[in-house]
This record gives sequence, C-alpha cells and structure tokens, in this order.
Amino acid sequence: MENVMVLTKLYRDYENGLIGRTVFEAKLMGEITYRTPSMLGKRRKKDLQDFLIWLYPRIHSAIDNYKNTGSSFESYLYSIVNKAYKEFQLKDHEHRVTEHTVWTEKSYEFTGYEYAAESKYAAENEVCYTAGMENDRLKPFLRVSNPRQILILLLKSYYFLSDDFIARIAPALGMDKEEINRLIMELRDLCAEREQEIHDLRERVHTQFYRCLSFQYRAEAAPADSSRQQYYLECLNRGLKRLCSMRKTLRNLHVDASNKEIAEVLGISKGTVDASLFTVKKSYEQVLSGLSASAPSI
Repeated sequence: MENVMVLTKLYRDYENGLIGRTVFEAKLMGEITYRTPSMLGKRRKKDLQDFLIWLYPRIHSAIDNYKNTGSSFESYLYSIVNKAYKEFQLKDHEHRVTEHTVWTEKSYEFTGYEYAAESKYAAENEVCYTAGMENDRLKPFLRVSNPRQILILLLKSYYFLSDDFIARIAPALGMDKEEINRLIMELRDLCAEREQEIHDLRERVHTQFYRCLSFQYRAEAAPADSSRQQYYLECLNRGLKRLCSMRKTLRNLHVDASNKEIAEVLGISKGTVDASLFTVKKSYEQVLSGLSASAPSI
C-alpha cells in the first residue's frame, strides 16, 4: 500500500505547490524507471532505455491531462505507461521491418543478384555494353573526315562521355583531349541548372522507391484486415502513383545539350549545329537501311 501511494502523494505535493514541476517530473521519472522492468517483464536494457526516452514527453502531457479521471494518479499513470509501451512496441516493430526491408533490397543492389521477381518495384539490371571489349578499350579511333560534325555530336551527348572515350576520340578529331574537356566543362556550366534538377529528381525517385517498400512491408507486418493494415495499403497505393508520376517526369527530362548551347560553346550559329546534326542523322538512317537490306531473311 505504501508503494501504491508514492506517486499519488507526489502528485498531491505538486498540486499543493510543495514541489515544483521540474522536481515533480524528475521524481516521477525516477519511480517509473525503477518500476518499469517489473511492470513490463524482462526486456533488453537498451529497449527499456529507448522506451523511457520516448515516454518522457508523454508523461509531461499526461500530468496536465489528469483531471477528475475517477482513478488515483498511480493507476492513471500505470495505464498511460502500459498503453505507451504497446504503442512503442508497434512502432519499434514497424521500424525494424522497414530497416530490414531497405537493407535486404540494398544487398541485392550491391551484390548484383537477380531480384526483379522478388520485388515488384525493382528496376531492371543495367545492360553491360562493354562485355568482351576489354582488349579494344584503349585503342584510339581512326581519323574521321568530318571532325566538326562528330564534335557537335559528341557535345550533344556530353553527359555520357567518359575520360577513356574522350582520350580515344581526340586523335580522330585532330584535337587534344584537354581541348575537348574544356568545351565539355563550358557546356556543363551552361547546363548546370538542368543537371541539378535531374539529379534532385533522381534522389526523390530513389527516396520514394524505399517509401513504397516500407509501406508494403509495414502492411504485411500489420494484423490482417486491421485498420492499420488498411492505412498502410492506402499509403502504398498513393506512393506508387506518386512514384510512377515522378518516373514519367524524369523520363521526359533530357540530359543532352540543346543545339543553342552547343552553338554558344563552339562560337558558331545554331543553324550550323542544326544542319550538322541533321546530316549525321540521315547518315545513320542510311547505315541502318543498308544493314536491314543485307540481313538474311528468316
């Protein structure tokens, strides 16, 4: 009986102004910390510490809400602690499920496993275009007869150029690698705002991807046909719609330089760039037509 009256007596002392709010809360948390293991059974020490840290703001609010509840402050506080611990367990479980989900998907991504069938959100593995080309990787290209057209085409695709490729193509254009890099850097400065927009959107798509995974596994971890499961399923549906919309927007953002930007870097007219790229396109179409005509019929 003496133990039961401790918290109630503390509250009365606080209510009568015998102790201040800070002292009252400190003594209250001291009693809760001492009694929590026996109240909640055997738990990991770290879990109990996390719970008490999470509990403190709720105890702070509970003191103000205890008015004419029809029960002693001791009983009222015990009910608050028990309800809070159930909520803490649920949130902790959902957090662990989410963390496990993210790291599982990350492990597939880092190790290169085939996981498209295991996750309906997973993207297809990127195709390796350099397989079997290791011996030719550092060989320079032959000299071209139309270096300005090829240079314009390179600058059009500046975003995808590697240092190795630039080193190989520079002799074919009769230029130094440093000169091509200088033109690319000037072009990057002109396109910096668009590049940043694409980068930021990719980061948001990546974040939204894991949000959808989180909602999916939280729904699976929730009790079947419960309101909580329904809530996470609704969040998942909204998240998937948002993810599809963001991916569509990303596909419509072009990382290639505009003809006007290329013309500004090279110091030529936009019409010259337009004409050069049109000629390259026509030549490419003729090559494709020739390959199709010479291909054996099946």
